[in-house]
Amino acid sequence: MKWNGNMRHYYNNLFRGVKKNRSSYIGAILIIAIGVLILVAEMDVLWNLKDSLKRYYEKQKFSEVFVKVRGMPLAELSSLEDLEGVMEAFGRRTEDFRMFLPNSQDTVTLHVLAYQEEDGQNKCFIQGKAPEEEEICIGKQMADKLGLQLGDHISLIIGEDIRDFEISGTVMEPEYIYTIPPFGAQVPDYNSYDIACMNQVVLEKYLGGQAVVNEVGLLVNASFSFPKQRESLYEKFRRYGVLSLQERKDQFSYHQMQEQFKQLFAAATVLPLLFFFVSAFMLYVILIKFIEKERSILGTLKALGIEEEKLIRGYFLLGLLIAILGSAIGGILSIPMEHYSLYLYSLYYNLPLDKVHIYWESRLIALFCTLFISFLGVFAGTKKIRSISPSEAMRAATPTNHVDTLLKAEKVNVWIQKLGFTGRMSIRFLLQNKMRNLLLAFSISFPFALSSVIFSFHKIADQMYTRQFTEIELYDMKLSLTGYRNKEDLQNSMQIYPEIYGVEVEGQYVIQLKKANRKEMVPLTCFEKDGIEHRLVDCYGKRVELPNEGILVNSLTAKKLGVCAGDIVEVEQAYIARVAIPLRVSAVVEESFGSGCYMDINEFRRHFSSENNGNQVLFRVHRGREEEIKKKLSQAKSVLGIHESKKILESYRSLVGSMNSMMNIFSFLSVCMGLVLIVNMLNIILRERKYELGALILFGYRVDEIGSILRFEMSITFAIGIIFGFPLSFLVKEILSIILSQDSYLIRFFVPIQSYIEGLLLCLLISLFAYYSAMRYVKSLDVRELLKERE
Repeated sequence: MKWNGNMRHYYNNLFRGVKKNRSSYIGAILIIAIGVLILVAEMDVLWNLKDSLKRYYEKQKFSEVFVKVRGMPLAELSSLEDLEGVMEAFGRRTEDFRMFLPNSQDTVTLHVLAYQEEDGQNKCFIQGKAPEEEEICIGKQMADKLGLQLGDHISLIIGEDIRDFEISGTVMEPEYIYTIPPFGAQVPDYNSYDIACMNQVVLEKYLGGQAVVNEVGLLVNASFSFPKQRESLYEKFRRYGVLSLQERKDQFSYHQMQEQFKQLFAAATVLPLLFFFVSAFMLYVILIKFIEKERSILGTLKALGIEEEKLIRGYFLLGLLIAILGSAIGGILSIPMEHYSLYLYSLYYNLPLDKVHIYWESRLIALFCTLFISFLGVFAGTKKIRSISPSEAMRAATPTNHVDTLLKAEKVNVWIQKLGFTGRMSIRFLLQNKMRNLLLAFSISFPFALSSVIFSFHKIADQMYTRQFTEIELYDMKLSLTGYRNKEDLQNSMQIYPEIYGVEVEGQYVIQLKKANRKEMVPLTCFEKDGIEHRLVDCYGKRVELPNEGILVNSLTAKKLGVCAGDIVEVEQAYIARVAIPLRVSAVVEESFGSGCYMDINEFRRHFSSENNGNQVLFRVHRGREEEIKKKLSQAKSVLGIHESKKILESYRSLVGSMNSMMNIFSFLSVCMGLVLIVNMLNIILRERKYELGALILFGYRVDEIGSILRFEMSITFAIGIIFGFPLSFLVKEILSIILSQDSYLIRFFVPIQSYIEGLLLCLLISLFAYYSAMRYVKSLDVRELLKERE
C-alpha cells in the first residue's frame, strides 16, 4: 500500500510538471502533428492517384506495348497476333490539326484520335455524347481552359479545307494523361495543345479514305518478354517507318505518373522525418531538464526500493499521449490538404479522379512513426534516471564549472573587460551551461536552414522557366509545320514578311539511340550552331556550345544509356535513316528540362541524306506587329501552330504557380515549426534559470538590466545558430533536390542570398517574439515564491 501511495504521488508530480510546462509539451505535439500532416496527406494523395490510375487503366484497357509508325494498313493488325506472347493487337489513326478560335488570332493544335465504340484498347473516356458525323470531343483540360462547352462550334484545317464541327463532349485517353505538345514544350500547355477524338469513319473520309493506323497497342501474356522480342518487333514494323517502340513502363504518360509517385513517396517519408526528428529533440530536452529538476524525488523513490523501470514507465506513458495527440491532430488537418493537392494534380493530368478516399492505413503508419520517435526521445531523455543514486536524494548535483578558469586567463580577461558589465555577466551565463545554449542555437539553425531552402524554390522555379526564354529560346515566335521542309527554302519564304527578322530553322525528330544492348527513344533537336534564337544553357546557367562534330546528349538520357563523352552511339529513325548511323557523343550536358540530344543542323545534313530537315521556324517580330504577322501566317495551310514565347512563359508560370502554392504550404509549416521550436526552447531554458534570474532581482537588478543580459546572450546564440544553419541548409538542399527532380527535369537547388536573408529575418522576428515572451516571464517572477520553493 505504501508503495502504491509513493507511485501515486510520483505520477501526480509528473503530471503536475507537465501542467507547469504545458507550452513545451504542446509544442512537441504540434511539431509531431506537422510531420503527420505531411506524411498522411502525401501518402493519401499517392494512394488516391495510384488507385484511380489502376481503375482507369483496367476500364480503358491500357496497352502493354506501344508502337508509333508513319503509316500501317489496318488489315495488317491481325498478323501481329501471330507473334509469340501477343494476345490482342489494336490500332488507330491519329493526326494533328490546327483549330480556329472565334475572335482570336491564337493558334490551337488538336491531336485528333480516331474513335470507335468497339475499340479494344486505350479506349477514349468520353463525358457527353460520342462523336458522330460533323461532331468532335475535345480534351477536358482544353475545354476548361478555353471555356468551350457542349454545342459550341469549332473549325479545323484538314488538308486544304476548313471543316466545322460541333463539340459533343470532352475526352480523356490513358496514353495522354500527361499531354506535351510535340513542338519542344517541356510542360503541358492546354491553352494551345490537347487531344480530341472524332468518329473513325469521318476522320478516314477527310484523310483520303484509306484504312491506315499510325498508333498501335499490344496486349501480351506472361510468355512475352519485351527486351528479348524488341528486335523482332522492330523488324516487323520497320517497313512502316518506326517512330517509337516502347513497353508500358517507358510510355510517356505512364512513366511521368510513376516518377510522380516516387516524388510523393519521397516527400511522404523524408520531409516528415525532419519534423519528427525536431519533435524528438524537443521532447528529449524537456525531459532531461525535468529529470534534473526532480532528481531528489527520483533518488528518494530509488531509496525506497522502487525499480528504475517503474519510474521510467510514467515518461513512456507521457510519450504515448504525445504521439496519439500529435497523430490525431495531424490526421485531421491532412484532410483539406489532400483535397487541395488532388485539385492541383487535376490541373496537370488528364485523369478522371474519383472521390477523395481517406486511408486509415496512412494514419496507422503515422501513429507507428510517432510512437517510435516519441519513445526514442523518451528513452534518450530518461537515461539520466539510471545514473541517479539514492544518496543523491539529499543534495543537489555538483556543478561542473570551468568558467572562472577561462575568465581569469589573461588574454580572455582583457577582451571580456571591454564588453562592460552586461557583456561580462552574459558571457559568464553562456559558459556556465554551454550545452543549454547550443540547444537553443540548434533550435534557430534548423528553421533557418529549412525555411531558406523552401523560400528559394519560388525563385529557382521562376528562373528555370524565365531562363528558357531569356537565355535559351530567344525568339518572339515559333512556327510548327505539318511536315519537314528544306532549310534554305523555308528561310527564303519567310523573307517576304516585313514584320519579322532573325529567321532561323530547326528540325525536331524522335530518334532511337543505341549503345550496346541499351536503346532509348529520345527527341533530337537540330539548329544552327552559331544561331542566336536557340542556345543551350546548362542547369547552372552556363552557356554550352553545340559541337562541330558528333552529338550532344542530355545527362538524363546519358545515364539511361550508360554513355559518356567520347562514346559511339547508333541513331535510327524511319524518316531520316533506314540504317543505323554511328555518331560520337561529343559532350554530356545537365539541363533543367528535357532528356534529349542536340546536333548542329549542318552536321545533321552531313550524316543524314534527307534534304527536308526543318519543321520549325524561329523568328523575331518588330514591336507592335505581332497580331499582324499572326493573321498572315495563320492563313498558311502548312502551319500547324504559331507559338509566342511570352504566352508560353505565362502558361509555364501559371502551372508553376500551382506548384508554388503547395510550396507556400510547406513554407508556412516551416514557419510554424520555427515559431514553436525557438519560443519553447527559450521558455524551457528560462524556467530552468528561474532561481538564477530571481537571485538577480533579489540583488537589486532592474528588469531592463536583466533584459540587457538576455538580449546579449540571445544575440550570441542567434549568431551561432545562423552560422550552423548554413552547412545544414546544404544538406536540406540536397534532400529536396533528390525529392523534386524527375526524368523530365532536373532541379539543382541553389539558395540565393535573398532567400538566406528571408530565412534570417524570419528567425530574427521569431527570436524577437521569443525575447518579449521571455521578458513577460521575467516580470512575472515572484522572489518570495522562489525562496519558498528553495526551502
